Amino acid sequence: MFREGSRSEKNIRYRIIASFGFIMALCLLIQLWFPLLPVYAIAYMLGTTLLHAFVVNDEKEEGRRGRQEAKKVEELRDRFASLLDNMPGMTFTKDAKTGKYLACNQAFAEYAHKEAPAGVVGLTDAEIFDAETKKNLYKEAKKMNTIVKGKKIGRNDPCPCGSGKKYKYCCGRN
Repeated sequence: MFREGSRSEKNIRYRIIASFGFIMALCLLIQLWFPLLPVYAIAYMLGTTLLHAFVVNDEKEEGRRGRQEAKKVEELRDRFASLLDNMPGMTFTKDAKTGKYLACNQAFAEYAHKEAPAGVVGLTDAEIFDAETKKNLYKEAKKMNTIVKGKKIGRNDPCPCGSGKKYKYCCGRN
C-alpha cells in the first residue's frame, strides 16, 4: 500500500521498483552465464529488503497518521468537555434511542453523585438515579418534547388574520 502523499513520491517508488525489476533480470542473466555464483540469490535478498523497507515505511506513516487523528479527537473531546463545563446549570446530551448519556458537564455529574462527567457517560437514568428522581426527570423530558396545539379554528369562526371574514372564506379557502 502506498502512502498518500505527493505524486512525485509515488513516482519515485514506482521507479525504484521498476529499476529493481530490471536489476533482477540482469542478475538472472549473469546467473545463467556463471551458474556457480550466487548472484540471483543476493539480488533476491536485496529485493526482499527493499520490499520490507517500503512496508515498514508505510506502517510507520499509518501509525503517525493514526496518532495524529487520535490527538485531534482527544483535542475535540477536551474542547467539548470544556464547553460543557463552562455552561451555566446542568447540561447533558443523551442518545434518543438508547437513553444513555453521551456527555455532561460537572454540575450534572455532581447532581448524579459522580466525581467526574466520565462517570455518567454511557449510563442510563435507571443506572444513575433513584426511582423518584428518575420519575421527575422523565416528566420534565416529556414536558419538553410535548407539542402544545392551539385551539382548533372552526370553518364558521372569524379568521385569525384579523380580516373580519369567516375562516372558510379567508385563510381556510385553500
